[in-house]
Amino acid sequence: MSKPIMCLDFDGVGHHYITKGKWDPTIIRDGATPGYAQALESYLTHYDCQIFSSRSHQLGGIAAMQAWHVEEVGYDLARQIGYPIVKPPALVGLDDRVITFTGVWPTLEELKAFRPWNQREVL
Repeated sequence: MSKPIMCLDFDGVGHHYITKGKWDPTIIRDGATPGYAQALESYLTHYDCQIFSSRSHQLGGIAAMQAWHVEEVGYDLARQIGYPIVKPPALVGLDDRVITFTGVWPTLEELKAFRPWNQREVL
């Protein structure tokens, strides 16, 4: 029996993405977010982990993410990850720029106030 798909965003989730600069799908400037390798190893025991990013459909983007994963989490984990060019039909996903829909539509003010985790004030 196949595992359910977990869709993981790359920039801001796996890749820390704190160094800003001209965006290029083939250049990945930062290391992994703290705990990423351990979380990924755990998730892979129950999910078919698929990395999907705005880099995914860009020339060289998938190759860059694959090479980054080999360096950051090691070959054994990296070879178990999928890199689709379109967003897969996932059971669950992790993304730093998404608001969970709860059945109640967010207001424009709530949408405009949204900040990803790495742009929020630490309490």
